[in-house]
Amino acid sequence: MTILIVDDDPVQCRLIEGMLQKSGYETITHDNGDAAISLLTGADGARIDCVILDLVMPGLDGLGVLARLRQAGVNVPVIVQTAHGGIDNVVSAMRAGAADFVVKPVGVERLRSACATPSTPKRSRASSTASSTAAPARSASPISSRAARTCRRCCAWPRRPRPPRFPC
Repeated sequence: MTILIVDDDPVQCRLIEGMLQKSGYETITHDNGDAAISLLTGADGARIDCVILDLVMPGLDGLGVLARLRQAGVNVPVIVQTAHGGIDNVVSAMRAGAADFVVKPVGVERLRSACATPSTPKRSRASSTASSTAAPARSASPISSRAARTCRRCCAWPRRPRPPRFPC
C-alpha cells in the first residue's frame, strides 16, 4: 500500500513517514497541495492508495486540495491532519470529503488504524466523472464513526433550544 504524505512541516513529514514505513507502508512525500494534485491527477496517481493531508499549508491548503480532487474525479481516501483540532475544522474536512481526521502529534496506533481501514474505494477518473458530485463515502473506522456522530451532534445542537443554566 502506497501512502502520499502532504505536509509543509519537514519534521512532521519525516515523523509520519518513519511511522508508516516501520508499519510496512510505502510512502511518498510532498510539501504543498499543488504538488499533491499534480501527482494524484497524473499517471502516477493510480498507485496512491491513501493520502495523509495537512489541513493548514501555505498556498493551496488541505480543504482546497480536497475540493480539487473532487473536481478532478480522483476518489482516494484522505486522512486530514492538523494541529488545530477544533470541531469546526473536523466538520469542514468531513464535509469536503475526508475519510478520517487526526490531530497532531498523532500516535503510531492511531495512524495505523486510520491507514488500515480506508473508507473510500479507488475509482478510475473516467468512471467517476458522472458521480463526482455524489456525497463522500462514510468511513468504516470506529474512530471515524465516533467523530462523525460527534460532528452531527454538535452541528445539530445550536438548533435545539438550550435549557436555562440557572432557573429563575
